[in-house]
Amino acid sequence: MNSLASAALLALLAGPAYADVPATMVAQGWFYRADGTPEQGALQVSFAIYRAPTGGAAVWSETLSLMPDERGYYSVLLGRTSSLTPGLFDGAEAWVGIQIAGESELVPRETLASVPYAMHAAVAGTVVVGGQPVIDPDTGEWLGPEGPGQVGPAGPIGAMGVAGPEGPAGPMGAPGAQGLEGPAGPAGPAGGPVGPRGPVGPIGPEGPAGIAGPIGPQGVAGAVGPIGPQGVVGPQGAEGPTGSAGAIGPQGAAGAPGPTGATGATGAIGPQAPAGPAGPAGPAGPAGPAGPTGATGATGATGATGATGATGATGSTGPRGPVGPSNVQFYLASESGNYNNPPPAGVEIVNQTSRSRVELTNYTEVRVQFATNQISAVVGIRIDYSTDNGLSFSPLVSGFVPAVALPNMNVVSAYVGLPNTARAEVLVRAVVLGNSNVDPTVRYVRLDAR
Repeated sequence: MNSLASAALLALLAGPAYADVPATMVAQGWFYRADGTPEQGALQVSFAIYRAPTGGAAVWSETLSLMPDERGYYSVLLGRTSSLTPGLFDGAEAWVGIQIAGESELVPRETLASVPYAMHAAVAGTVVVGGQPVIDPDTGEWLGPEGPGQVGPAGPIGAMGVAGPEGPAGPMGAPGAQGLEGPAGPAGPAGGPVGPRGPVGPIGPEGPAGIAGPIGPQGVAGAVGPIGPQGVVGPQGAEGPTGSAGAIGPQGAAGAPGPTGATGATGAIGPQAPAGPAGPAGPAGPAGPAGPTGATGATGATGATGATGATGATGSTGPRGPVGPSNVQFYLASESGNYNNPPPAGVEIVNQTSRSRVELTNYTEVRVQFATNQISAVVGIRIDYSTDNGLSFSPLVSGFVPAVALPNMNVVSAYVGLPNTARAEVLVRAVVLGNSNVDPTVRYVRLDAR
């Protein structure tokens, strides 16, 4: 067959910011034989994407059945049977190869322009705020600074317990045993409770990340430090001289305690007399004054931080707002030339293709714009559409030159409602209208949709 081909690729990715990115792209072009005549009839054509202009393995491919028209022109959507994943357009260079069944791949391969790479916008990348990444692109974890949480103050350490009373000096003889140390005072109350976790903020639009959630609750307070050392014991009173041991008489009744005399000077210690039998224990004297409070013990080690509380449930997604208005323009012909005596039924613009496959699913109205050199109300342009790949066409919208038009003036028709059958991907063509007695020159033809 020895066919030659010229192909153009477009990616129709326009739409609202929250809409899904379309996963298809348009391939259009012409097939010609080696002798320059258009290729016609059914063809099996393979499209493939490579990372190199020559050689290498294809990273994506798809085989489709095509039916070029009488001029060899074709228009198809790629990605319907073999998905075009976002990773194909991650910024690396790519080339498209085209191969007709039974023949070698056409050369050179076509370079993919920047528009198809917009498919990468369907996947969020690294989020950077102030030059610093705040979200891990692989795990989705937050990397930014912690938010301003409120931590309750630590409770005060309980007061040191009161030291036990010191017993009074006993009568001459062995010094009395030291009083027992008083029990430690109770620990002070714990600090105030940690405030409740604030609600999870709503997911905002793509842009700077919101503040982080609150810090987890305070860990358990550390153990109370050890009790400080005992205060210094006051000086021992002077010991009086040891008298001779007399016979132990019967125990008399305890007299009222006399006033404490002044402490005398410490005398020399006399020789140790043999210990006599222990007398009965005297009554306990009144409690002495409390000794000074010992130094505060070192603060205990901080307890381990408590486990982070479970993340609150994500709120339900709010309703999607209505789709805002948008316009789209399709140029069907430019500098299309002269048309000799077009009939009222019209003649299709053929010297430069006026047929294009357009997506009208999301539009409700269309109009036609064109420019001509004729000042005649019989001259106009009609746009037809086809849902069966050009086997049959139906009128879509028409525009005629007004009687007050100037030469080469732009003509804009009124918007008309889009038929339900045309709200799809359709093939459109431009037709020149006349009365068989005028020779209009058409400068351009454009279809507007909204």
